[in-house]
Formats: sequence, C-alpha cells, structure tokens
Amino acid sequence: MAGAGWGPPGAPGYGEMPAAPMAATPSGYEFSAWENATIAKVGSRAKTWGIMSILFGILLVTGAGLLFSYGAKEPKLVPIGGAVLAIGIQPVVSGAFYFAAGSALASVVTTQGNDIPLMMRALRKLTHAVRVEAIAAIVTILVGAYFGFLFTQGK
Repeated sequence: MAGAGWGPPGAPGYGEMPAAPMAATPSGYEFSAWENATIAKVGSRAKTWGIMSILFGILLVTGAGLLFSYGAKEPKLVPIGGAVLAIGIQPVVSGAFYFAAGSALASVVTTQGNDIPLMMRALRKLTHAVRVEAIAAIVTILVGAYFGFLFTQGK
C-alpha cells in the first residue's frame, strides 16, 4: 500500500505498517510501547470527545430549561425548549459512552498481562458508543421534528 506514510518517504518499507515485536508474557500478548502509545492517544481523544460532548449537552439542556421557564410568558417557546432538550440529551448520553470507551482503552495501556482481552473489551465499548450515538441521533431528529411540528401548529 504505497503512499500510506508509515516511516520517512523513500525509506525501505515506506508505505507498509512496521511490524511490532510481540512481547511474550505468562498470560499472552503484551502490546509494544509503540502500540501502547497509539492506543493511549485514541483513548485520550475518546475521553476528550466524551467530556466535550457532555459539556455541550449540559449547555443545551440549560438553554432548554431557560426556554421552558420563559414559556409561561410566551407559550410558543415551550416546543422550542422541547426540541433543544432533545438535542441536548443526545450529546450527554453519547459523551458518557465515549468517555467509558476512552477509559477502557486507557486500561489496556496501564495494565500488563491482559492486553488482548482488555483491548477487545475496549473495542466493544467503542462500538457500543458509536451505536448509541447513531440511535440517539435518530431519536433526537424524530423528537426535534415532533416539537418543530408543534411549534408550527402554535400549540
């Protein structure tokens, strides 16, 4: 796969992923320092994305609360508040799952002797986070559309 960029251009094996040496442990495969660095970076970014999503969701939920509180004076704001609430819940939920996946990836790096089972657990958590985010996004769109319909009806 030429041009992938592994190693300096023109070096022998350029474009090929370098082979990582297997370090034998009593209970199985142990990731190398290079592999651990990559896993740690993915884990850190997943946790960061989780925190950012949660904070953004909290901001939206707070805005929805303000819209609901002003809804007593202006009833048309209530459906908008409902839509914002639905949109705000989605990043809080998916952010929690991304944070958990990032923590699971970090545990692969910080422990020894169980790298493969821990990595498989972390990958399942990451897969679950992506699935939850997709489902939550679909539900958010449907709920948001419902509240948008209510808004256009003036209820």
